[in-house]
Amino acid sequence: MKKFIIFMLILCFLVGVFLVVKPSIHTATQEELQAITGIGEVMSEDIISYLTDNKRAKIEDLEDVKGVGCETIRKLEEVYSD
Repeated sequence: MKKFIIFMLILCFLVGVFLVVKPSIHTATQEELQAITGIGEVMSEDIISYLTDNKRAKIEDLEDVKGVGCETIRKLEEVYSD
């Protein structure tokens, strides 16, 4: 019985790891964005403003925001989903 419980705990942990859902970029706060290296106060404000105006924007679309380049897009994709 003890082995079964341990097995189930390990299985639940592994399933949980694979089911982790990234938060949406559209719900990111200014503080959360600024926690990403390379994103400061102005850029985070610009990103939120862009996302507010473009409800269906994807992370790749943020290249339209001044100062956001490929590296910033890559970092955002690591943390957020569209």
